[in-house]
Amino acid sequence: MNWLSTLASTGASPALWVEHVWILATKEPVSTIREISLRPGVNVIWAEEPHDDAATGRNAAGHGVGKTSLCLLLRYLLCDESDGINALRAEVQANFPEGGVAALVHVGEQMWSVFRPFSSYRQSLASRSKVIDEFWEAGSGEQFDEYRAALDTAFIQPLPVVALPGSGQPLEWRHVLAWCARDQRTRFDNFFHWRAGEGVGFRRGKQDPPLLMKAVLGILDVEAASILSEIDSTEQTLARVEKRFEEVEREPTFNLNRVERTLRGLIGADETISMETLDLFKSSVMSLLESRLGEMKKSESEFDLDIEVLDCQRQGIAQTLGNAQDNVKLLNLEKRRVAAHLDGNQREFARLSTEIDTLRNRRGRCELGDVEFGDCQHIQQRLIPSASIQRMRDGRALAEARVESEKRLASLEARLSNVSAQVEAYKLQANSLQQQARRLEIRRATSEIERLRIAELTEEYKARKRGQSAGTGNDELEALSKEKKELAEKRQSLILKSVLGRSRHSSRVAELAGITRLLAARLLDTDATGWFDERSDDAPFRLQVGGEAYHVMEVLLGDIACIVDAIVNTSSKHPAFFVHDCPREADMGAHLYRDFLEIVREIDEHFGRHDAPSFQYIVTTTSPPPRALQVAPYLRLTLRPGSDDGLLFRRQLTQHSAELKA
Repeated sequence: MNWLSTLASTGASPALWVEHVWILATKEPVSTIREISLRPGVNVIWAEEPHDDAATGRNAAGHGVGKTSLCLLLRYLLCDESDGINALRAEVQANFPEGGVAALVHVGEQMWSVFRPFSSYRQSLASRSKVIDEFWEAGSGEQFDEYRAALDTAFIQPLPVVALPGSGQPLEWRHVLAWCARDQRTRFDNFFHWRAGEGVGFRRGKQDPPLLMKAVLGILDVEAASILSEIDSTEQTLARVEKRFEEVEREPTFNLNRVERTLRGLIGADETISMETLDLFKSSVMSLLESRLGEMKKSESEFDLDIEVLDCQRQGIAQTLGNAQDNVKLLNLEKRRVAAHLDGNQREFARLSTEIDTLRNRRGRCELGDVEFGDCQHIQQRLIPSASIQRMRDGRALAEARVESEKRLASLEARLSNVSAQVEAYKLQANSLQQQARRLEIRRATSEIERLRIAELTEEYKARKRGQSAGTGNDELEALSKEKKELAEKRQSLILKSVLGRSRHSSRVAELAGITRLLAARLLDTDATGWFDERSDDAPFRLQVGGEAYHVMEVLLGDIACIVDAIVNTSSKHPAFFVHDCPREADMGAHLYRDFLEIVREIDEHFGRHDAPSFQYIVTTTSPPPRALQVAPYLRLTLRPGSDDGLLFRRQLTQHSAELKA
């Protein structure tokens, strides 16, 4: 292991490791399904496939025995709450409704006893420095929130930033855990693919994981993060200003074209007719519009004259109608007075005579005689004098007067009928004249509105055309142009500042690059090249060779490089804790896979020579691990298909989830 001779541990205890796991059928009384003891360093969980060719079907494969389930339970113990974990809990709860999973978890120098139930209706428990037998005592486990906070305190607070640059999203322990516990379903296809279909809680799925990695590895300082955030903000503002600049820049031409299209549409002129022309014998849109405006103004003047004539006619009819209505009233009063005379009602006769005298003496003309009321012989002759009632007291005169009155009454009724008919005829004539005038007024108003609109659009066209010809600027456009230039200069300045600032972290990048080269040389050969590119958003740890198997190896080697870096450099804030669920299944050759596990074992042996290694690596595998890892202390659990005792839960669960059969 001379290849590790240049690296020395800082001597720190493992930042995070799980010491013991209990899968419980019930917690009161304690009924244990399985106990799993773990250690700092390498921990192999092997789903051993039978060597007997007689085994067939599910009994012949190392799948469905509980490897992925164990990885999910470890994540659950470390406060992960993903959909995959909830699906597993629901499946296990159907078989063990009172059960759960417990563990001893070391966070820095503090040991925690943790219990998490399968049921979503039961409470999670945690306690400092409690052995599992004392864990169920009343009040002993009421520190779960403190345990959850301890993980954030240990692995988030020491970071140079506690919020992601650019988005301002607060960092959480679950973000780091997603990196530390790789899901088999991602197939290890990308260094930053940490959860398949579950999400990690990042607002920006592509930009945020690389930023988290930089913060954890100590290659992102506060100033660089601030500059990056300012660059992002400046670019967003610049994009908005550029968009508005383009809109304002297009507005004059757009508005001129809009007005031109509208004016052409008003007179039905197509594109073959020019808007303006100096040729006196050739039509243009503007000359046609001027002609239209003149015609409309002339029509409106004619409408005004016609309306005035109709108004005069209506006034005459109104006067005639009023006189006729007065005649009707007078005749009605006379009828009533004659009736009062016939009835001998002197009081009513006198009252009506007074009213008749008043009407008779009013100003105006009698429609029947076409003379003033005071000169109308019809009125004078046909109406009964007020004083004549005194002469009617003797019988003979009264009889003669009665006969005369009855004749007069009949004559009045006939005349009243004629006058009433004339009144109705005058009303109809007046209404007809009013309707004609109203129609003319509407036509006149419509013409005026359209004329004013054409005039307004014409003036707008001329003004915009003058502005375009004169090349006059737009105040908003000039302001936007200035702002755009300033923002572009600011962005360039910030980018330059970011580049200069990045060089200050070249030593940390060089350390990670050196570890990567060391691992690549050990894995492949002394001439192989590996490098670290902190700017990459998909493969920061690279190998010189290509191919799918090596692409997967780049991901695995990157994680191990982070473990080694955390062991030897205090600048790294990585917990040096990883769970890899069946990396061999991700299209990696068996020989390469064994070499990778050998490297991890050699790291364990080298850094654990004088003390427990300050990292924990848990790997599940179906493929046989190297012989050195098939024994203690590295092999921690062997699962086998074909018997209940070889299954993680020591039975086939009654409800299966297709996603959890690995």
